[in-house]
Amino acid sequence: MVRDGDWFKGRPLLSKVPRLMGQTLGLIAFGNVARCVARRAKPFGMHVVAHDPYLSELAISSEGVEPVSMPELLERSDYVSMHAPLNEETHHLLSTPEFKAMKNDAVVVNTGRGPTIDEAAMIEALRSGEIAAAGLDDQDVALEQRRARESVLGGRRAQVVNQVRRPAQLATR
Repeated sequence: MVRDGDWFKGRPLLSKVPRLMGQTLGLIAFGNVARCVARRAKPFGMHVVAHDPYLSELAISSEGVEPVSMPELLERSDYVSMHAPLNEETHHLLSTPEFKAMKNDAVVVNTGRGPTIDEAAMIEALRSGEIAAAGLDDQDVALEQRRARESVLGGRRAQVVNQVRRPAQLATR
């Protein structure tokens, strides 16, 4: 396969993913986990931007990260990584207007609490092509939310193919 120049035929999904070098990673909230993600993204040649309304621009830029507004983060980022804690302000922080503001090839990664992203809006954004993919870590999702999501996704097997779940989640379904 390699000698024939067909390297990417073995992994068709990877052939559509651009190299990380030169891509922009947007971090929503800039706490300890986001700082660690920023440090790990830089050696891959990623440009890192962050928005955190509770931190000064100086605190963000001291980590070598560009502070930006939320609209600018959504508009510029190739990868949007959610790190916000769940509270009244952050519930459904990413919803329909935010997904519409993102690039069509953006990837959303939720490493924070599940309800910081409006899942129904995210699923619609995935289906309509407003965003390219999503990676979720939603171990704290209540059973009622899980059942509602399964009904939106069409049962136990998701019809949305551009969504990544942790192996532990797949084993429990």
